[in-house]
Amino acid sequence: MYEERTYCLRRGGVSKSQNQRYLWWTIFSAGLRAPTPTVLALVVVLVALSLFFGVRSAGQTSAQSTVLGGWTTPLVLWMTLTGLLLTFRRWRGNRFRARYRDGLQSPDSSTVIAVIDQNFAVARGRKDVDASLALDRGLARLIYGELDGAKRELNAVRWEQRAPLVQGYGASLASYICLFGTGELEAGLAAARRAQELTQLGSWPGAASWRAYFETGVVLAEVLNGHASAGALTRLEQTAATTQHPVQRLFTLYGLSVAARRAGDAAKAREFQQTIQREAPHCRALIIPD
Repeated sequence: MYEERTYCLRRGGVSKSQNQRYLWWTIFSAGLRAPTPTVLALVVVLVALSLFFGVRSAGQTSAQSTVLGGWTTPLVLWMTLTGLLLTFRRWRGNRFRARYRDGLQSPDSSTVIAVIDQNFAVARGRKDVDASLALDRGLARLIYGELDGAKRELNAVRWEQRAPLVQGYGASLASYICLFGTGELEAGLAAARRAQELTQLGSWPGAASWRAYFETGVVLAEVLNGHASAGALTRLEQTAATTQHPVQRLFTLYGLSVAARRAGDAAKAREFQQTIQREAPHCRALIIPD
């Protein structure tokens, strides 16, 4: 039996407010550290332009200073540069996912691991980044059939010393290891449910996508345990069609192929498997022999 301590981490209930306090503290702590060069450059430009146009508009009437050509007030500058920063972050995320998908064509996990490491390079040293890195690296190793490597990633972090929200990463990785590595399906379902419990957020920016990730883990575990309802399969199909992360898409396609095979729909199961083999031809943990 895979060691229980790796996925049944902190006992007792976890409040949404507890996780929200952790996130607020993480944001505040990150603000006290030196920002990345890109953010620092944007802040310098923003302050300089705000001061310039603030001084320029100081002698004008309030009506004039509100307009200033409709473009150059400090407020509009703040909005413009914030938009540029968000656009940059979106572009960077899209580039990461595209490089990840390309890496999945490689015969081993080294290319994907390099893509992950490069994506996290700018965040090295920040609070709990090692936990996020362990989750991503562990999943990448797992789909390539590198069970020992995935376990090493999991055990490299002292999860019991982390905030509940972060412990959810460890529980999630342990769940996938049980489901796709050791074959302990019931333990994988228990870990997925624990991960969902640990990561409750309530109302928080981005909470919907956060909930969707951990909910998908539970649904997938239920499917592999043979407990899937029609609604669960529909949610998996929606996730496979809409998720932006390549690994989550691959896992959901695998779950759908298993469910189709159990339902006696060999053609549909084969279709899902062909998609997996096209997108990740060397990921042994996701291939079901004919």
